[in-house]
Amino acid sequence: MKAKILGLLLILILVVSSCKDYFDYENSSLMKENMVFSDYTLLKQVLANAYTQLPASYNRIDNGMLASATDEAEHAWDYSTIQNFNTGSWNSFSNPDDVWTRQYQMIRRAYLFLDGTDTVTFNQFRYVDDVTYTRYVLELKQFRAQSRFLIAFSYFELFKRYGGVPIVNRLLSVDEDLNLPRNSVTEVVNFIVANCDSAIKVLPKVYDATNTGRATLGAAMALKCRTLLYAASPLYNNGSYNKILCDSVARIASSFISPTGSLKSTYALESNYGTLFTRKYNSLELIFDRRDGNANGFEKANFPIGFDGAGVGATCPSQNLVDAYEMTNGKSISDPTSGYNPADPYKNRDSRLGYTVIWNNSTFKARPIELWTGGLDGKGKEKASKTGYYLKKYVDDNLNLLLNNTSRHCWYYFRLGEIYLNYAEAMNEAFGPSDARYGLTAVDAVKAIRLRAGMPALVATDYSSSDILREKIRNERRIELAFEEHRSWDVRRWKIAELVLGADLKGMDIVKNIDATFTYTPYVVEKRVFLSKMYYYPIPNAEILKEKKLDQNPGW
Repeated sequence: MKAKILGLLLILILVVSSCKDYFDYENSSLMKENMVFSDYTLLKQVLANAYTQLPASYNRIDNGMLASATDEAEHAWDYSTIQNFNTGSWNSFSNPDDVWTRQYQMIRRAYLFLDGTDTVTFNQFRYVDDVTYTRYVLELKQFRAQSRFLIAFSYFELFKRYGGVPIVNRLLSVDEDLNLPRNSVTEVVNFIVANCDSAIKVLPKVYDATNTGRATLGAAMALKCRTLLYAASPLYNNGSYNKILCDSVARIASSFISPTGSLKSTYALESNYGTLFTRKYNSLELIFDRRDGNANGFEKANFPIGFDGAGVGATCPSQNLVDAYEMTNGKSISDPTSGYNPADPYKNRDSRLGYTVIWNNSTFKARPIELWTGGLDGKGKEKASKTGYYLKKYVDDNLNLLLNNTSRHCWYYFRLGEIYLNYAEAMNEAFGPSDARYGLTAVDAVKAIRLRAGMPALVATDYSSSDILREKIRNERRIELAFEEHRSWDVRRWKIAELVLGADLKGMDIVKNIDATFTYTPYVVEKRVFLSKMYYYPIPNAEILKEKKLDQNPGW
């Protein structure tokens, strides 16, 4: 009991400064957690504190994005710790993306809430304010379901990095044996799914304006969908897909996108891909997100270097990524009939490229961007782009950094575009390209994403086998979800990370000619390192030393 009260007290001290006097009583027996949880305002604040442990967003790794540890990008600042992934100089002592402690803290905070509210009844309102009583009882059920969702979310963050991890299924006290062994991947996946299922039974489709940003029914289903897609993937199934799990993924995803799906009327694709990242938390495509306060740190890092206030250290999109965008006729730039012109490489390209990447001589904040060597934004300046590109996606170009303008930012954990692609991948692997048993074929699902971008729909007769469509789906996912922290995990679960993350990272060298034309020459920006052991993160060495039953991942 003492440990539970202490844990609760530590949480409340962080978020409820107005309650300081409440904890100043000399008689510690008055610090009963039920007294706190019976107060509706404090109860909500305890849950809100658990939400603060959700993964950080944007420049979360030493002012860099996780994208810079993939083939999506390179970080402009050589000394950012994000570079350790690319050089192979990370280990169990020093991992720039280690989330072990943070996620177990969120799990504990969620269990504190569940344990503390287990016997809360709000009976003090039952006979004097029936309306308040009914609302509090209903919302408490939803809050407890949100806690289950947060536990599932935390375990997914651990699972995708470390594989099997110790499962904690209740609030532990300091008097118990905390030396826990690792559970298997299957056990962790089942645990995540069970907590999602528990939340799904209770969570509403939408909330009123006082509860925005909370986990919904859709969020729990999206988490379950992504978890099972990962679990169905080659990394966890000896190099092939688990078709039974793919079937489950498709059924869940169909709830969002099938004409008769239960969530079809709740979410909708934005009509314009660019609008999706400017409407932020007002988008109907949004399923679950992290909402940050007013800031401009992301813009200071990613505005082209020639703008006043920029130059913190940009995430620079790679030539590898740019080359993945098709021509507007739907053909790859490697196709000699595509119409691609190396002397004018950005003409007639997929519109998502222009919403994601700033390229040479494109207009940003009312001026052409000078990415050629010696240009205002090009090589020759400290922390200028190393690849010949700057990031546009998520960047608020309305801000004036010289005036220190700020704006609210929203990081998408789940959005409907991903659900379409989850469905396409799962349906293709379980039933092939043309099966429509859940309302859409795999080809249909990709078609919806492409049409939104103004790209030609796939022709079903061109994709006669799962193998052919698989590569198309993976490339579509690479483009549609760029810089949303999918790529690092996708290439791992597909078991292609050694080929992708270990490949040379490329950029575009740009020279301005005397006649004001440009010469574009692709070049190698960085030799990358990816070893087979890196499919899983190492468990922090400090945890291995503390918990003797905890086995390290192979190779670390």
